[in-house]
Amino acid sequence: MTLPRHWIVAMILATTIGPNLLVMSGFMQIQTIIQNAFGSSSYATMWISIVANMAFAVWIPLGPVLSRQLGLRFCFRCATVMFVVTFTASSISDNTVLLGISRALEGALTGTQLMVLVPLLFVEFPAERRNRVLGILLCTMFGSVVLGAIFGTISQAYDHWRWLFGLCACLSLGALLLSGHLPKHMFPVPSMASARGAWNRFDYIGTTLLLCSGHRRYGGLEICYRMDSAVRSYLCPRVYPFVYSRV
Repeated sequence: MTLPRHWIVAMILATTIGPNLLVMSGFMQIQTIIQNAFGSSSYATMWISIVANMAFAVWIPLGPVLSRQLGLRFCFRCATVMFVVTFTASSISDNTVLLGISRALEGALTGTQLMVLVPLLFVEFPAERRNRVLGILLCTMFGSVVLGAIFGTISQAYDHWRWLFGLCACLSLGALLLSGHLPKHMFPVPSMASARGAWNRFDYIGTTLLLCSGHRRYGGLEICYRMDSAVRSYLCPRVYPFVYSRV
């Protein structure tokens, strides 16, 4: 019996977005054993988590743009190959620099795929069953977070953390094997003239400001972290609403 394509897309969504959410959740539990393994400070491992989360948030709007220009299946396969590479690099890393770069790439790639796979899931599901999509999304996201906390606790108990990234690499490899069921283009392929016009209308200034805002938040967080704890507790609730209102 052949599995309907909308369920295959749901499996692709779970094995693409789920691993990064799993690691984001489990990283808090394994942070201490990573510090002990690398001989690093809590400052270094904390910024790995922050940079990965910010890369995930900043790159979300760029996913639909890249998929429309280059093709959905091509972009997905490129991102999934990078997932396998970065999760493997994270599992064999021996310093915080390599782990931080891998986690940042994983977060950015997950952001690009989120707003591509979620609309595709709505399009692929039959109209009479489309109310199930919300349940699938909630199960994927919250289930990944819960599993990440459980697996992170297991890793902490047995003092082994590399298998967690290896598991995510295997899940990404499964998504790559299923990628042949994705359409080449989510929408009809535009003509060369219209495609060139759409690219000319691409908001370069907005994209630049988006990336700068992520860097600005990173700098603001670093300044606050280096402050005295009493000064930080006084200024943070007052400064950040002002900064976020200007970004």
